[in-house]
Amino acid sequence: MKPLVAAAAVTFTLVGCGGGSPSPSPAAPSPAPSVGTLTYTVQGKQIVASDGSVYVPYGVELLGLEGPNNQPWQDDSALPYMNQAQMQAAVQIWHANTIRIQAVSQYLFDQQPYDAQYLNFMDNEVQWAHQYGANVIIALQYEVQPNPQPLPTQDSVNFWAFVSKHYANDPWVFFDIFNEPVSPTGTDDAYAWQCWQQGCTINGVTYVGMQQLVNTIRQNAPSNLIFAEGLAAGEDIILLPNYLLTGGNIVYAIHPYFGPQHQSPSDWDTWFGNTASNGNFPVVADEWNEYNSATKGECLSNGPALVPEFLSYLQQKNIGLIAWALAPGLLITQSNGTWNYTVPTSFAPGQTTWTCQDPFPPLNETQGSGALIQAYFAQLSRMP
Repeated sequence: MKPLVAAAAVTFTLVGCGGGSPSPSPAAPSPAPSVGTLTYTVQGKQIVASDGSVYVPYGVELLGLEGPNNQPWQDDSALPYMNQAQMQAAVQIWHANTIRIQAVSQYLFDQQPYDAQYLNFMDNEVQWAHQYGANVIIALQYEVQPNPQPLPTQDSVNFWAFVSKHYANDPWVFFDIFNEPVSPTGTDDAYAWQCWQQGCTINGVTYVGMQQLVNTIRQNAPSNLIFAEGLAAGEDIILLPNYLLTGGNIVYAIHPYFGPQHQSPSDWDTWFGNTASNGNFPVVADEWNEYNSATKGECLSNGPALVPEFLSYLQQKNIGLIAWALAPGLLITQSNGTWNYTVPTSFAPGQTTWTCQDPFPPLNETQGSGALIQAYFAQLSRMP
């Protein structure tokens, strides 16, 4: 999703609750310390922890490292999104066993050999998540640029060469190798999927394939889970079985936001459900929500009725879920600029429709999927 505008004068009241082009080979700092006690292995359709339990990712996305509203991440508007209280709420109030954050290569490499302050903020997010017992998905994000690229490039290779080395000894950090890829030709055909897998050159631009990103990561981190999203910004994995990646411990990710072609069980079957059922690999919806906005296609007038049906569908398919995002108007509410993690957005009892309207982001909106998602996680989530 597009980065979120930060609210002004945000305060936090949760207390005591239970870029620029990098050099070809940027020097990495000392690896982050290992704090995990479990390791994870993809076994067929499941992710299995080293204690023998089946791990299904459930959790929320935290904003900030991607730079809200296309502003430099150092801008004060970004910093309220990155704090320990938010992480504590994500785990202890929202029952998250997994936290997803989106990182931006141009911010990491806006200094040479890397921006130590940016990496420090990333490390803080990881360490806070681990402190409260959660895994972390780091997703590479390019939507902050005026013309976001559809597929990874050499810059993406450089990013993962650096980040995978940094977190190689931490089995609780997973790598989502490219956020919301799209076909460079506009059609999700066999050629587009070949580009997705192996790379291609179109209009003078060379895109590397997802396989090259996996190979780069595996040179440093032989076993951390890798998440690879399908085409159509993660909505389409119809042809995925013909273009699977090699390298082990690979999870396939979807972003199944509602829309004209994604608003019924038959639609969900077509775009991802049948593939998830028939394939021998795990599938996780590692970004999704239904929130109020007239300018975003994921808001449907029958959303309040559709959300419970969709959550039940994911449960039946054993598809994990990461909700976007722990911020006002999306999953939680606010009052007088204060974020209230304990009061999720919600629908009225019996509500089946709503009016999708601006502004976006809906900072003062109280309607939404938050309460249903929170209850869903409370029922299904298990800590790692």
